[in-house]
Amino acid sequence: KGGTKPLAGGAPTIVIDYERVNPDGTRLTYKRYPDGTKLRGEGFFNIDFLFYGAVGIDLDGLSKEAVEALRVPLKVTIPFLVMIIASLLTKPNRREALDRFYVKMKTPTEIDPGKDREELELSYAEPDRYDYKKLFPGTALEFQRPGRADIAGFALSCLGVVGVILLALWVAGLGA
Repeated sequence: KGGTKPLAGGAPTIVIDYERVNPDGTRLTYKRYPDGTKLRGEGFFNIDFLFYGAVGIDLDGLSKEAVEALRVPLKVTIPFLVMIIASLLTKPNRREALDRFYVKMKTPTEIDPGKDREELELSYAEPDRYDYKKLFPGTALEFQRPGRADIAGFALSCLGVVGVILLALWVAGLGA
């Protein structure tokens, strides 16, 4: 990210390949180090740029904002891929510990604490009690199919976000 610099031992003289004057009068000079000069990279190494280069995307022709926008998908997906690969390569937790965790997560909460405790005890006694709600039945993946309340909550959240954005646009337009 910080460019390249010659290795220690005295900076070699930069060679000018050629100069060109553009039609608008600006001068463009192409410079390089002599052949055989050993260079060292400085700054952060952005591995995602290698990915885009391999895919064939020319980052040199893009604006700084476009390059940063291209970095977002990899910044979001790579941590999940690392977690998935790490979970596949490491030893899983004991089945009993996982069952207790997922039973507690899957059992609906009751308003009455006594009834809630009873429901949890029933679920602890029968850990696969709510497996019929699994999005991928027969697998170890614990994704649950969304219910009506989940879908309604998601829709209301989206409407809330749209409302906040519209409010911000309206407030921004007041001073215009």
